[in-house]
Amino acid sequence: MRKVTCIITETEEDEFLLGRLTLKALGIDVEGQLSALANKEIVDFDPFESETPMSFDPPDKKKNIAQLCELINEAVANGFPAERKRELFEVVMRYDIWRIAIGNDPPSKIEPFVIQFKEGTLPIRCRPRTYAPAEREWMKAFNESLVKLGWVYRNEASRWASPARPVKNPGKTGGLRQAVDFRRPNTQVLPVAGSMPSLSTRLHHTKNKKHRQTVDFLKSFWQMALAKVSQESQSYMTEDGVFTPTRLQQGSVDSSIHFQQSIEKIIREANLLYEHVLAWIDDLLIYADTIDEFL
Repeated sequence: MRKVTCIITETEEDEFLLGRLTLKALGIDVEGQLSALANKEIVDFDPFESETPMSFDPPDKKKNIAQLCELINEAVANGFPAERKRELFEVVMRYDIWRIAIGNDPPSKIEPFVIQFKEGTLPIRCRPRTYAPAEREWMKAFNESLVKLGWVYRNEASRWASPARPVKNPGKTGGLRQAVDFRRPNTQVLPVAGSMPSLSTRLHHTKNKKHRQTVDFLKSFWQMALAKVSQESQSYMTEDGVFTPTRLQQGSVDSSIHFQQSIEKIIREANLLYEHVLAWIDDLLIYADTIDEFL
């Protein structure tokens, strides 16, 4: 084999090793990069913040009310009739659904999501990943919080594991969120017979409506339960171990469709879908011709 210039082998692995000479031929100087890294100042603090605050205590009603009052004042500043401000407050306070931080609330009263795999599917387990020190500390703290909330649990015996990765939040300076790469298990899933709605064909319902309001769900997917039979297949791996979620996971096949259909079902049963409310995953658009309809 010594006189062979190149050896090509077929493999299903998505990673391979290259020698120093090959890397240098490609313009990659590993030794030079390691030398530069060794002389670089090490960050000894965590520059990242959680994208959403977490609380292990019951919801703080006083803080929720204070935040709602601020939002109502903003609505008045944007044209909502000031004389009907009290009515708006009574409407938003009718149900205990508002949160300013994710906490220990139970999952929504929606049928837990079940993932169906193709016949003969075998468990898929990724290789361990490594992260930068600051990312590692952030992910460790983040997942410890999820364990305390009961949204995930440690499961070193899991036969499934997809890689978890820290991803920068779009539009947020220095913020991180955890993303799980479910591409490999997704290939073995039998998708549901459903599709996402077309916004371009749905938005005509809002044409010429005088009053509009958008509402955003907080940690939307985490609010829905994942069926016990499907939990292990959604396990993910970090440097700190393997975690199995008890809630719906973003990035899993059909999770977005399940969320969309579940929300639309609730709105449809209230006779509001396409009449006064549009849903796009975790965003709601409320619209009406008059203030009375809006309220």
